[in-house]
Amino acid sequence: MTPAVVQPATQVRLAARPRGQPKLEDFEIATAPVAIPGEGEILVETTYLSLDPALRPRMNEVSAYAGAVPLNATIPSPALGIVLESRSPLHRPGDHVFGMFGWQSHATVQGSEARRIDPERAALPRWLSLLGLSSFTAYVGLVELGRPRPGETVVVSAAAGATGAAVGQIAKILGARAVGIAGGAAKCSAVVDAYGFDACVDYKAADFLEQLDAACPDGVDVDFENVGGDILRAVYDRMNPDGRVIVCGLVSEYSRDDGFLPGPSLWPAVYKSLRIDGFRASRYFDRIPEFVDKALEWSQAGLFTHREHVTEGIEHAPQAFIDMLAGRHFGKAMVKI
Repeated sequence: MTPAVVQPATQVRLAARPRGQPKLEDFEIATAPVAIPGEGEILVETTYLSLDPALRPRMNEVSAYAGAVPLNATIPSPALGIVLESRSPLHRPGDHVFGMFGWQSHATVQGSEARRIDPERAALPRWLSLLGLSSFTAYVGLVELGRPRPGETVVVSAAAGATGAAVGQIAKILGARAVGIAGGAAKCSAVVDAYGFDACVDYKAADFLEQLDAACPDGVDVDFENVGGDILRAVYDRMNPDGRVIVCGLVSEYSRDDGFLPGPSLWPAVYKSLRIDGFRASRYFDRIPEFVDKALEWSQAGLFTHREHVTEGIEHAPQAFIDMLAGRHFGKAMVKI
């Protein structure tokens, strides 16, 4: 069977293990032949790539999180694409799909590994932002594990990021107070204005702890933790009895050469009866259809929104990823191919 695409695929590969924050030299732009789909496979032309902080620890030599990315391998990543050729009964040419296609212009994957999406229900970028894995992570982490009750206070770090922004909005939908933590006064203002948080605290400010106390006068009931380090410690110290600490990510620690920091003392978890849950959204993928329906319902009611930061061109994916880790983006970061 003749492949639908004859030109080589453009790929972004991991050229070196990052030391500290990734650099452009850690990546390589390369080309490779497009694989002809075999039985049960589909050939996908990628349209949008997702940029996610959780990818950073996978660039280390050893990673317990989904496995280390091999050197010279294509960077793995969720992405959107269009089916060009199909030998799977699950998909037809022209279908729009979501899957782990990686940072490359074309991918050949098992049809069962791609999920069909409907661009008539939502514009394509929204399937990575409003309806993407970051928002889904916020949904299952908060609804399934955090379970905020009306009137409780939910604090979320990295509130201007894709997951954090969704957490705050869902907390409000559930009747809780939403307090964000973000870097810089401009981001904090945007979190309140764009996403409707009750307050947002600037962790870069000299009076960060005082700001946190003022924003949470009755303490913290749910901490949705995306950052770790000093921010986790600050919120942890302010947890109420029967509080829930939901550990989603530790982005401030991903690029440390000396590994992850020891966590806060567990003693408050004893005398305050705290519950500490770490989770990976992949364990809940069977609930994605439920989430998509809810998210679209909330969006149509004006309760749920998301901003996108779109970078044009696959060759700019490494710099966009570096900028995202450094907190230079507002909203969901992605690359349009």
